[in-house]
Amino acid sequence: LLEEALRIQKAKMGLKDACVAHTLLRMAEVNVFKKKFDASLVALEQVLFISSSFDENQAIDISLCHYLLGITYIAKENHEKAVASLLLSLEMRKVQFGPNSVECAAVQDKLGKAYGKLREFDKALESLVEALRIRKIELGNDSIDYAHSVFNLSE
Repeated sequence: LLEEALRIQKAKMGLKDACVAHTLLRMAEVNVFKKKFDASLVALEQVLFISSSFDENQAIDISLCHYLLGITYIAKENHEKAVASLLLSLEMRKVQFGPNSVECAAVQDKLGKAYGKLREFDKALESLVEALRIRKIELGNDSIDYAHSVFNLSE
């Protein structure tokens, strides 16, 4: 259904429209969930291209876009690009949600994995511990996300 919505939006509104960018971002999110990383990468690159022409009133969640790019790059084993995208997402999410938000914890968790793959173990540990700290405070030590952070620290 998203593909059909996108086809209609592109035909009626043009390629550089906020609705098109929003639909592409949702498609990318679905593709990441389905582990269709080539498709997610194409959609996310289009979102960034389209959103570069917007003014601030047509805001797209670029922090989510970079977070999904980070996940996609990790899956495609391009860990340098993953780190770059995740760092951008983290800075944006700190402003959007606050530095101790669960949204920042999710980014820190992925950032830790990417740093680990790059064998930058001090940075990996720092990011994973920060994700664990935030999740323990915000969600409690019996949450699934907290358990996920504990598991990632053990790897």
